[in-house]
Amino acid sequence: MKYRQRHRSIFIDESIHDKLGYIVTAFIYSRDDLEYQVSSALLSVGLKPKIDEYKSGIYMANYPEMQALRDKLLNIVSDTKIAINISSSQSRNSLGHQCLKSLSKIILKNGIATDKLYIYFDEDIISNPNEIDTYKQAFDNLKEIKIYPNEDSIIRMEIQVADVVAHSIAQIIKEDLTGKNKMLDIGGPNTGYEKGTIAPLDWKLKMSLRYSFFTRPVIYKSNIEKIDICRNPLIIDNDDDIVDSSIEPELIGWGIQIDNSLNPKIKDSVRNVLGKIWLGCIH
Repeated sequence: MKYRQRHRSIFIDESIHDKLGYIVTAFIYSRDDLEYQVSSALLSVGLKPKIDEYKSGIYMANYPEMQALRDKLLNIVSDTKIAINISSSQSRNSLGHQCLKSLSKIILKNGIATDKLYIYFDEDIISNPNEIDTYKQAFDNLKEIKIYPNEDSIIRMEIQVADVVAHSIAQIIKEDLTGKNKMLDIGGPNTGYEKGTIAPLDWKLKMSLRYSFFTRPVIYKSNIEKIDICRNPLIIDNDDDIVDSSIEPELIGWGIQIDNSLNPKIKDSVRNVLGKIWLGCIH
């Protein structure tokens, strides 16, 4: 069955970590019908669409079906593009405004067309949905976009993909901040690694998401007339290998937005683990 294409959408959910002082908000951009994919993922692990849902906050060890669903939702991410906003948990009351500000930047920096673009926020991110029109006045490129500020992720199932991405990125930052790595056996059939190969969880999560991040574009100097100043591409000489220049692209500003409210230590951590992403072979 082919996915029916309706319109372009961005689904938004957050992962709050008060003890460590940050909030990760995930923006999932898709041109496909993710509802069908999420519904199929739920059914495949014995859960019922629009009745059950993935929740990153539960203790996974007690729910093997949730572990399986998490992996299936992460697989769905490969059909999307993702951007992340990291902000201070102390600025939680202004999270909705921060997210709309980041949304405006993400659309501009990544050249996302705004016609027929629909935005779906999970519940409680925007504290006062009645202020959406006021927010739009602050960010010109959001004025014509249809924004749904208070969606139930059980019904708007695609938001569950944003949930799993936000939680995964939060885990990557957590392991860098604390220096405590959860180790996993990543080996076995169809993995490229022998059974018993051990790797940190944050590495596994980053590698599973790496091709989906919005990244800084790379173009040849001969195409300079096509440069979009807002996107600020990396310009390379015509005789340079574009593969070499693209294999470790920049994320900050394109796939990663860092709010000014964030503690400097956490900012440094984010830049350390998510400043660039490796797109080459990992086996």
